[in-house]
Amino acid sequence: PLVACALDPDDPNLFGFSTNQVEVLKSGSGGSSEVGPGNFQLIRLGCGSGGDCVRENLAGGYDGCISSGETVETEPGNKVGVGVQGLNTRFGSYEGSMSPDDYPPDVITTQPSPALEYNSTSDTVQQDGAVATSASLDYGWSQYVFDVTNGILTNPPPQGVYERRVLTIPIARCDGSATGQSTLDVVGFGCYFMLQEMVQKGTEAQIFGQFIDGCNAGGLPGPNPVSGPDPYIIQLYKDPDSGDS
Repeated sequence: PLVACALDPDDPNLFGFSTNQVEVLKSGSGGSSEVGPGNFQLIRLGCGSGGDCVRENLAGGYDGCISSGETVETEPGNKVGVGVQGLNTRFGSYEGSMSPDDYPPDVITTQPSPALEYNSTSDTVQQDGAVATSASLDYGWSQYVFDVTNGILTNPPPQGVYERRVLTIPIARCDGSATGQSTLDVVGFGCYFMLQEMVQKGTEAQIFGQFIDGCNAGGLPGPNPVSGPDPYIIQLYKDPDSGDS
């Protein structure tokens, strides 16, 4: 539902991003856009244009596939309200037509406290007046993994679903000149853990999170598996010499 602009499109190790570092994924209309004027990192996936499509896709409604080397179409406009409604279902917050029957919450909805904020002057993510880092976060990906491993869940299954807060997002080549509805070249993918709910403040609604080492992307497996921080697909092989496979 969202696209990140590569910091280094030729870097095979997450395209210039660093895992676990606190990042801002979506810009607000009050500042400049890495994609280009009128674009705020939203993309069109499967259901055409418009706010309803954005809301459903951000909630997790898209079940198609995109591959490296393909392109994605941008969805112009900020669309803050529908963005909040869609993404926040992952934290168990429902507004408008959103329902937990269609979009269940994550098994863990714990968030940093106090909440993270964006400082446009210094272009940094801050918590309680200081720059937020992976080491300073009181709740981030490492804590989420610990809680899942130890069964410390706020919404145990079947009410909650594991890793609803993890987004598989395309990473594209951007030059800041994409005006209005445009096409971007996809260089790869990343796994992004949402740290907290998306909060609307006028025209601003940043998404704070961390790129992580990997996530289950679904889709179809390929013949040449590789290791790395990218999304992965579980692929099973039949061993003729094993009675269990």
